[in-house]
Amino acid sequence: ESVDAHAQFVAGANGLGANGNQIDLAVTGGFNGFGIYQGGELNSVGLITITGDSNELGIRQDGYENDLTTSVISGDQNRVGIDQMGTNRAFLDLVGQSDDNDILGIQIGTNDLRFYVEGDRNRVSAKQDYDSGMGGENAADFRVIGSDNFFDLLQEGTNSATFVVEGDFNNNSGASLAGDAAIGGLVAGVIRQVGTGNAIEATITGDANLLAALQTGASNTFVAVISGQSNQAALIQDGTLNTAYLAQTGNGNIAGIIQ
Repeated sequence: ESVDAHAQFVAGANGLGANGNQIDLAVTGGFNGFGIYQGGELNSVGLITITGDSNELGIRQDGYENDLTTSVISGDQNRVGIDQMGTNRAFLDLVGQSDDNDILGIQIGTNDLRFYVEGDRNRVSAKQDYDSGMGGENAADFRVIGSDNFFDLLQEGTNSATFVVEGDFNNNSGASLAGDAAIGGLVAGVIRQVGTGNAIEATITGDANLLAALQTGASNTFVAVISGQSNQAALIQDGTLNTAYLAQTGNGNIAGIIQ
């Protein structure tokens, strides 16, 4: 009986009364754990505010026109996972010099994602993928202010990604491209786009930051403007009709591009 009840609960868009949901959540303190699940259409995770340390939050939205746009986290060592299927939008802000946080976003379908991060040693990862092999249009916006942060992204479909980074030693923890940016391996926080009409725009200000990107498909565009000392950039474009623009200002910078 309990199994049948659970099956009805996770029925998603096919379940009666599954549409037009909204949840607000406010967490103050430490070592709390919360999970949110919404199935259906026109779901909204409204105001989510976490103030404190070592909290865990998991959010799953399954359906169409899902919305998670007012999430604000302030604190250290928090873990947040966002999982959306359908037509998705997720905006999350990590503010107030928040350190050592782990943020993961997974979106399948037509996706719009924005992560804003203030602080050090934060890990920010995202994956935007197809919907049942039918393809999707993905947009990701990462804004990172601080040092020693790690960020990576995988997009499949028709993709655009924007990165604005201010700080030092980002994507430089345990990774060393070096030697004309050691182009082959592309380890340090790879930005990977698979599909057609891919676009990456990156603006990086600071020292010893690493940027690595891989674009597979056709009609790819890469634009990066990097200012500071000892920065490294690497780009591989595998396909046809590709365009790359890279500008580095400062001393001791290294770059490698393969088309």
